[in-house]
Amino acid sequence: MEFAGKRSNEHFGQTGDRLIGYVWPMAVILMSVYMIVFYVLPVMGIFVPPSYPLKLAVEFVLCCIPVLVVIVGVGIRITSEKVHFKPSDDLVLLSMGDYHFGTYCLQMESTSVSALSDSEGKAIYDPSILLAIRSGLEDGIRITFEAGIEKSQPVLRLFITVVGRCVDSVKRTLRREATRCEAIIMSSAHLVELRQLKGKELERAVTRNELTGEGNWTSSLGDSILLLRGKPRCSPRPDTSQIGRFMSTLLKQGADAILVCTLSAAKPGKEKRKLESKWQKIRTKEKRKEDSLADQAEKHDLLGHYRTIRSNMGWYDSTVYIQVSKRASGDSQGTMDSLGGIVASLWGNGDEFELKSHEIDRPTLYRMISRGHIKKQRFHTNDLVAYVNLPIQKLPVISKAYTPTFEIPSRERIDHELQLGWATYAGRKLGMVGLKKEWLMEHMAVLGATGTGKTTLVKQLMIQLSENTDVPWWIFDVKGSEYTDLVNLEGADVLVLRPGLDPSFVIELIDSELDSKETAYTTFLILRELLREKGVSSDLSPAMEKLLREAVFETVGANDQEDSVSVLMKRIGELAGNDRSSLMTRDALLNRLEIISREPLRSVFGGKGKRIRISDLLDKRVVFDLRYVARVGGMDAARLLYNLVAKRIFEGAMKRGLSPDLEHVVVLEEASNLVPESYTRNTAADVTTGESMVLLQRATGQGVIVISTRPTISSNILANTRTKVVFRLPYDSAIGARFLSLDEDQERYLRSLEVGRALISIPDCRTFEITAMEPTTPLDRREEVHEESPTPVHDESAIDDDSSSIRKALKVDISEMTSHVVAFLASERIVVFDDLLTLLRKVMPGFSEDDATDFIQSLVSRSAIERESISLVPGGFIFALPGKGLDSIRSVIVNYIISRLNASRDLCVEDVGTYGGRILFDEAAVLIFAQHLKASSIDGVLETIRHQMASLGNNVQVLHVVVRGSLAAARLREFISDLDGFESVNVVSAFPSSLDGLVEDLESPLGNSAEAREIKSVTDFESEGKEERVEDSTDLRSTSTDSVQKRIWLGLIQDFVELRNGQVSWNDVMNFIETTSLQSPQSRSVPLPKELGKRALTELLADEMLTAIRNDTNERWIEIEKGLWIVNTSVLEKFRTEALEFLKGHLSKSNRVYVGHEFYDLCSGDTSYVIFPTQQQLTTLQRMHGNIACRKCESTRVVCILSAAEYMDESVVNPENLELVTLDTKLKAILT
Repeated sequence: MEFAGKRSNEHFGQTGDRLIGYVWPMAVILMSVYMIVFYVLPVMGIFVPPSYPLKLAVEFVLCCIPVLVVIVGVGIRITSEKVHFKPSDDLVLLSMGDYHFGTYCLQMESTSVSALSDSEGKAIYDPSILLAIRSGLEDGIRITFEAGIEKSQPVLRLFITVVGRCVDSVKRTLRREATRCEAIIMSSAHLVELRQLKGKELERAVTRNELTGEGNWTSSLGDSILLLRGKPRCSPRPDTSQIGRFMSTLLKQGADAILVCTLSAAKPGKEKRKLESKWQKIRTKEKRKEDSLADQAEKHDLLGHYRTIRSNMGWYDSTVYIQVSKRASGDSQGTMDSLGGIVASLWGNGDEFELKSHEIDRPTLYRMISRGHIKKQRFHTNDLVAYVNLPIQKLPVISKAYTPTFEIPSRERIDHELQLGWATYAGRKLGMVGLKKEWLMEHMAVLGATGTGKTTLVKQLMIQLSENTDVPWWIFDVKGSEYTDLVNLEGADVLVLRPGLDPSFVIELIDSELDSKETAYTTFLILRELLREKGVSSDLSPAMEKLLREAVFETVGANDQEDSVSVLMKRIGELAGNDRSSLMTRDALLNRLEIISREPLRSVFGGKGKRIRISDLLDKRVVFDLRYVARVGGMDAARLLYNLVAKRIFEGAMKRGLSPDLEHVVVLEEASNLVPESYTRNTAADVTTGESMVLLQRATGQGVIVISTRPTISSNILANTRTKVVFRLPYDSAIGARFLSLDEDQERYLRSLEVGRALISIPDCRTFEITAMEPTTPLDRREEVHEESPTPVHDESAIDDDSSSIRKALKVDISEMTSHVVAFLASERIVVFDDLLTLLRKVMPGFSEDDATDFIQSLVSRSAIERESISLVPGGFIFALPGKGLDSIRSVIVNYIISRLNASRDLCVEDVGTYGGRILFDEAAVLIFAQHLKASSIDGVLETIRHQMASLGNNVQVLHVVVRGSLAAARLREFISDLDGFESVNVVSAFPSSLDGLVEDLESPLGNSAEAREIKSVTDFESEGKEERVEDSTDLRSTSTDSVQKRIWLGLIQDFVELRNGQVSWNDVMNFIETTSLQSPQSRSVPLPKELGKRALTELLADEMLTAIRNDTNERWIEIEKGLWIVNTSVLEKFRTEALEFLKGHLSKSNRVYVGHEFYDLCSGDTSYVIFPTQQQLTTLQRMHGNIACRKCESTRVVCILSAAEYMDESVVNPENLELVTLDTKLKAILT
């Protein structure tokens, strides 16, 4: 960016250069010739000069011409000089001619006392900061202190400016000097907090808004600044400083003004010599015995003053002035007069101090921007502290609130193996704080508002526990995204369980192998408490309680092959009487227990496959992800599942018996949801089942850590935690204060604790402050899993936690087994599940089918191998190396056709393209497409068919085209029917019945006729019902009819959208569902209910596999017609890119646009934008606290552009600085 005057000034600049370059040498030559002719030659007797009038005036003019030429030329050059303004992230660089000025700025966010008391109790300023800065200050470096009011807010800033000819040298020196000054201030000033200004904020501070956005600086010319000349009066008070009084007075008068004090290194010079001269005069009088009492008093003052300034290191060249903002000053002289009165009252010192108004011209403006001197004067630090001091009295924004003191225990009492952070005193970190692992046996509570550092601290604790001990742990995570990166902890062997998402996670509601008659009572209590907590309408009557208790007891020990939920429901029906009252009790109880018979708990308690025994996982480190259960079933479902799993964990602890050492740890994230205080109690002494399980476990070596944003968790649990860590509690500080035994001042401090700081209470120590430590081991976060996804998702490290770990904890060499599988796939063309099972059993004898299933699933989930679905092989799946799956599909189709053709006939098999194949059979040909057919590839397929027809010529009568999926076959058949030249093409799908019919056509004389093809096209859809969209499910085992129907619907809807180029209108989707449902009884072996289809569409939208977009405006955000549309992820990403470019184009017209700040798509001005957010992003924004949205650009407003208004939840209260808009919102409203 360049700041310059009018373009005509460039001509003036060239004129100045010519004056200096041509006129000045000519004037010097002329003056030299004159001196030689009229003075040198006559002295040598060679020439006698003639006399002429006004000789002295002529000589004076000749001597002045060179000086005047230089002055005029330099003035013209300065006037026309261009200033290149180059802001970067952390510094501003100004270039003026050959010189470069680098500026760095530190803003004081809070201040401390800068006044001290002398031996007599009189207030004096502390000059230590100025002396320390001066001791290392070099030439070419300037320090500028600014204090005042800007936009009605107090500001205190320290600028460091370096001048030089080399840009790299300037930047290097600037950063070194900035680091030195920052260290001096932090070590000298008590509790001062500094913040480095960056970006736009730094640019505004450097220019002080002198320059407009267009670079027009001439509007400042003609304004005035107030220069402070002479020695100021130093008058600190115990309760206030001069800078503090200056700022508070401006605040009261509503004026905006900045006091600027620019300093550079200097030597004492004549000031020191003046003192020495005065001293000598008095000494002379003393020798003559002419001194008076006044001389002796002056001598005493001189001696004291000389002792202060005799060192050369305390001197500065300084410029002090006050600038009034244009917003406040306008054209009124009254503001300057009022400001002069304030300054005179604060710093006036009789005749030694004066105020001068100085007009801002171009050279002055350049010096102001570059922090240069304007009529500098020399001062010692004892005088400069009158200007450079910090406010003592409280001021808005910058004044530090009173900080109570906390006693820091000795190092021996707090420095133990499980390190959490540092003890903090008065804002400074001291020694390390760590816990003994035995303390966790007495339980731990971590409380604090959202985003204050709770999870960071607990994660650090889990890392320390894993690295320093072999203690296993379980983390119950309701949010589901906080602890999954612990799987990357080296050597920790962390297992992530996702009930509801992973169909292989199945447990019994009432485990007949584990639950005795006594412990079954606990299951009954859990169910009863859950129903009570839901409210009065869900409470159990005495008759319902009796029926439930008897049914639970009857279920224990039952040998039924069904799951325990189904058995429990049967037992309730059997135990209920046949009278009307009993039937009503039965129906009411079943209605209340509906939570365990519907999703997601239904699949957890009643899913297919072998049941997981929690007791087999107690020696492992587990993250129990309850996110999906909580989202789909609500917190009631999550709480029930937690209580049941926790009961199994604590039963294991009871079987373990008494232990003096820590044996196991359970972490409850968002404990207010899992063990709330809101459980219904008959009396205050009542203890719930969850509480009793926690309270009774200390002696067994079981530790519990509860984490909550609010202290609304069970009071019985809180009261029995010995280690307590409390981060900021803005709304529940009273409970936190009672929790930690804080006084009133400490409670106020608890409300305003900084992020990352907490108050901690450990055994045998009083409460003190700590700064939490970031996790010491790098945890590479993987791509975030959408919490709504119904597809089972495993972390990469899940290979270490396959079924061998989940079911039997087999100790096997996973890497060796993986190598065997990879080598086997490399050597075989077609591999199915039974082949891999045989291989794994050879490698590891005793490897069960369930173990193999889970192991293969984990390989597929981390892309170690590929899996493709095709119904032509046993099991419906084939497995291959990455990138080889479609080759295997082609081989399967070719082998299936060839194996059923008459072997005596001549066959010719050829490869076509990358994943295609061709079989020539007499007068027919079969063209195979192995890849899934998409709308975007239809044209390519048609072109391939045309090319094959041309190459075959008249050698064949019919070309059979085989594609994967009956919908794809139907879609391709529709395209072909509308085109000329494809009459001899027959399209079939790669299903057994379709291919069997194809083989019959090939071997039958009628098979290649048009009539046969027409019959075939009508009956081909019979195969569609058997379409296995099983690649969307990682469960290789059979499922129920309802699950099959839903899976078919999911696949059909996704294929329908895909075949429509990933974009289809809502009405078309509804018509498709209704039409398919009506046709399914006749054309399918499995009927497809319409309601189940709508539910499948809802799940696809909730899981963000598909997205709804509504456009009812003429604004061309994206290329889409008006209406409600359903799009897939690829089209959504295309629309997001279009909307991003559309918005960026409009924003860039008025502001600078930043991309890539945190998770925001765009940042501009004071606003950050998110376009088409995921549900997780939207939830994060809705939980946003504070006024600052983006930490990089410090935006204060967030605009979230939703794809449709249907995604707005009216029940959610959004933050005040979050605006949810849609594509229908006017662009002007979004930009303003």
